[in-house]
Amino acid sequence: MTSKIHEQIELLNKHHEEFNLEMEKTMIQMRFMSEVEKLMEIQNVNKKQLAERIGTSASYITQLFRGNKTLNLETVAKFQHVFGYKFGIQIKKDVTKPMSNCFTRNDFLDLFKSQPKRRREPINENDFNKPLKLTPNYSEHKIRIA
Repeated sequence: MTSKIHEQIELLNKHHEEFNLEMEKTMIQMRFMSEVEKLMEIQNVNKKQLAERIGTSASYITQLFRGNKTLNLETVAKFQHVFGYKFGIQIKKDVTKPMSNCFTRNDFLDLFKSQPKRRREPINENDFNKPLKLTPNYSEHKIRIA
């Protein structure tokens, strides 16, 4: 029974990790589009004009800003050309807490309680005090693309 619970916990951690990756992807795009918006303000360009300059629709530009469409490198290159700026990439150390993407003890207990009623093996309380997965910490490096 304990292995069944561990399998379910691993599955939940996998789904949690996929969700976190999707959120990170969206946040990266939103940060980038925020910089594009600043350049638009500086150069007095609206979304329709930007779309015309890069050869796409104003709707696509709006979807990029909303996060409904995923930004691709070709569009980034077109933005660079239109604005006359080079975009850079910086890699910084991940400062999230090691336990930030782990399920808590209460999550495990709720999962166990939600199982169908059947003969259950006793729960070892120490199993809930150990993290199943830690968030990786990345060394700080700076990469500049010019």
